[in-house]
Amino acid sequence: MLDKDRELIFEIFFLDIILNGFEIANRIKLYNDKAYIVFMTIKQDLVYDSFKYMPFGFLCKDKIECIESEIDDIMLRIQYLRNKEKNIVFELPYTERTIVSCREIIMLYSHRNYVIVCVNNGKEFQVRGTIKNWEESLKDTHIARVNRTCLVNMDYILKMDKHNIYISDNKVISLGKKYIGSFCQKYFEMKRIRG
Repeated sequence: MLDKDRELIFEIFFLDIILNGFEIANRIKLYNDKAYIVFMTIKQDLVYDSFKYMPFGFLCKDKIECIESEIDDIMLRIQYLRNKEKNIVFELPYTERTIVSCREIIMLYSHRNYVIVCVNNGKEFQVRGTIKNWEESLKDTHIARVNRTCLVNMDYILKMDKHNIYISDNKVISLGKKYIGSFCQKYFEMKRIRG
């Protein structure tokens, strides 16, 4: 199967260790070193032999009643990682563009008719649009609305209390009453997935 489907790009593989899983994993890594490999087995002692293939996860087939929820958890974790890597194209003044990965964005905040984007290398740039528009564009990422004028990348949150969010570049951002519920739901869901 792998030879004839080489031009197709698969990202997630569930492989049974006993049914040539290690051999197939070796071949997959030759063609796609970023593939997510999940090994399945009924023989738990084989799990340690799989570490050299750097699997994303394991499923124990002897717990058949748990497999569906374990697969759901694995898929959520993969989606979480993929959303972190999502690239955003920002239209800058004078018809310039820049591409930034979501993991690099610390926060976005409104300033007059612009939105200021703060990235993890200390740079800031301004883009046209509203916080509401950017919130909609970034809804499937780890960036969430925290108040009327600000979106924050939840990966940069150090701590939070009832009124404020503290992010990694020593900024304190007030948490708006209107946004507390939706923000906390998204934040705790992300923490659950991330583990």
